Amino acid sequence: MSRFKNSLMTACAAGLFCADLLAGGFFLTLGNPVASHDPKAQGAVLLVRPDGCHNAVGAKVEGTAEGIVGGVRRSVTLDLTPLAAAGTYAVMHQWPAEGTWVVRLTARSDGRITSALVPVDADGFRRESAKRFPGEAPADALDAMLHGTTSGQVAASR
Repeated sequence: MSRFKNSLMTACAAGLFCADLLAGGFFLTLGNPVASHDPKAQGAVLLVRPDGCHNAVGAKVEGTAEGIVGGVRRSVTLDLTPLAAAGTYAVMHQWPAEGTWVVRLTARSDGRITSALVPVDADGFRRESAKRFPGEAPADALDAMLHGTTSGQVAASR
């Protein structure tokens, strides 16, 4: 009987895990502000929206700009601008023009966390270099991205 109970518990746990994967998970979608028709997106560096099947629209999204200026590490809390499309936010340029910068975005919903690290430069955000994480973005990934960014310039205010 004990073996049956263990097998049943293992099957249930696996089923819950697979159901979570098949349900779409929880992740951040990054967008180009030029594609938005919302006037509040004008001049933004990038757009962010939590997606997935777990109350994504109701997720709390936060952001910081993490940078290195003159060899000194800096962190700037970002005010995200809510757009008309539910759950979508514009990230405006709120960090100093000098230095190397990465935008760290984190969304929380129903006990779930997802995040993204997005390098920014003079041309805006670099989608191809962005990294997404289930949970909080690891500090070592942020450090590697900051030190691996070759541009000393960041997205200028538009």
